[in-house]
Amino acid sequence: MPSHASWPVSRPGKRASDLLSSSLPPDFLEDPLVPRENAKKPWYPCASAPFTPMFFLLALVVLGGLLARFWRARRNNAVLSLRGPEAPSFVFGNMLQLQGSATYGEHEYKWLEEFGTVYPVKGCLGQTRLMISDPEALKYLLHNQSVSWASTQQKSVKMLFGYDSLFISRGTRHAHLRRIMNPWFSASSVRTMLPIMRDAAQRLVENWESQGFFGKTVDISPTLHTASMDVISETLLETPMHGLEGKTSLSQIQNVLIDNLSGAGNVGQLMEAVIPYIPDWLFKILLRLPIPGLGTLKDYHRVTDDLTMKLLAAKRAAGETSDRSFVGKLASANDFSRPWTGIKEKDIPVHVRSMLMAGDRTTGDTLSWAMYQIARLPEFQASLRKEARAAQMSGEEIDYDKLPLLNAFLYEILRYYPALPLADRIAVEDFVLPLSKPVITKSGASITQLPIQKGQDIYLALASYHRMKSIWGEDAHEFRPSRWMEAEPPGNGLGMGQHGALLAFLAGHGICIGYRLAMLNIQVLVSTLVAKFAFALPEDDSVRPSFVITLVPKTGDGKSALPVVVSMAD
Repeated sequence: MPSHASWPVSRPGKRASDLLSSSLPPDFLEDPLVPRENAKKPWYPCASAPFTPMFFLLALVVLGGLLARFWRARRNNAVLSLRGPEAPSFVFGNMLQLQGSATYGEHEYKWLEEFGTVYPVKGCLGQTRLMISDPEALKYLLHNQSVSWASTQQKSVKMLFGYDSLFISRGTRHAHLRRIMNPWFSASSVRTMLPIMRDAAQRLVENWESQGFFGKTVDISPTLHTASMDVISETLLETPMHGLEGKTSLSQIQNVLIDNLSGAGNVGQLMEAVIPYIPDWLFKILLRLPIPGLGTLKDYHRVTDDLTMKLLAAKRAAGETSDRSFVGKLASANDFSRPWTGIKEKDIPVHVRSMLMAGDRTTGDTLSWAMYQIARLPEFQASLRKEARAAQMSGEEIDYDKLPLLNAFLYEILRYYPALPLADRIAVEDFVLPLSKPVITKSGASITQLPIQKGQDIYLALASYHRMKSIWGEDAHEFRPSRWMEAEPPGNGLGMGQHGALLAFLAGHGICIGYRLAMLNIQVLVSTLVAKFAFALPEDDSVRPSFVITLVPKTGDGKSALPVVVSMAD
């Protein structure tokens, strides 16, 4: 899941309702979505008079919260004794350097070398945020309940998905939701989805063959996301979206939504700083106002609500009692006698949205980076193709986990391009953070543990962790799949994540629930594509990683795209 999904920022472009007219079979959604331009617009005094009492109240609440937070942060806070980068401004702190730089990591990786694995950075309006990439500290935070999703994140998740999302639930409620969902995401369950993944990979091959763009430079990122979403939507909803057959994919709709809501720019950063101080009751009121950018969000909610509830109705009308689908699994957990341990029917779309969005963004972006590196490394590409074709021609069921080159390559992709480079958390209690190696304070003292106060903002700096030379070697900033084929894999013995020392899917009680589904989907798509096609980078390649909630490929002109030259493989 994303690190941030901030307050809506108005941007020109398509709306979800414009895209949805062709996205679904006409008999699936009976009521076509009305373009918002033609919809009846409600009248709100606040919309036309920004200095009305509502906005004055909002300003007072935010100012009071900022002052209180600033006062608490100055009281005996050990974090302030640590060395960290100077902030270019009080208003934006280090946030534009951290999240808004042209190439993600150009500042962060330098700070890692200069200040170590634990250091403070300045957020907007004087906030202090603690960057943590120390492995012992990360292990503690991921396996304990001392931290929770930060307030900005929680409100953003509520805005995107709803109020019962797995991503922001804690404690007993989180355990109940995982208990309900875990069987559907188990290894045996995911293996039954393999035919759907292979069908999607074959449709992608046919789509590219029909385009006739061989030998030309093509942006393949949209179709990679569409193929990924076709798999996710069909496995979750048992309903093919047919995005690769010319119909608008939910992935396209979600990309429009993310473009409207992402906040790495100036306004977005400020709104992220302000959101934590808006009370829930006021936040709900604001979401009902005609704020630019919210129209897309409301369309998305309406469509996913209709998709989910009509699927449930169709199953009931057909007399189906099976809980084989994700939606069916959730519906079977609707225990009226014990509602606190089950899932209310009205909240089922919340969980569907959560999985659709998280699965598409992370899987689609990881696929994009995989194809970029395949195009960049022609010799390795040839070896990978040889392995994939040998597996296809063996006549046996392919066990993708036993393809050594493919898996070494994908582990390196997950290390080098973690979909979630920063995970935003907040301390929910006072605790002492253990460190794997000493940290030098401003006074020159060496400390091996750090007292953390309740309310401290924390970044799990996952991208920095994956570039630590002490774990990954002196060439940690190089992309080298062979490191995973050595006698002792990197980070062996750390016991951090699901694949060696990788934290691309997090770990502990907050580990990505769908990591098996994501990994198998990526394995199938990459091996299918590299067996059929050859990839090369254009001469004017300018792709770089950029922070847009996840780590996405962008070209030199700032456009989210992955231009590569595609041809038929020999």
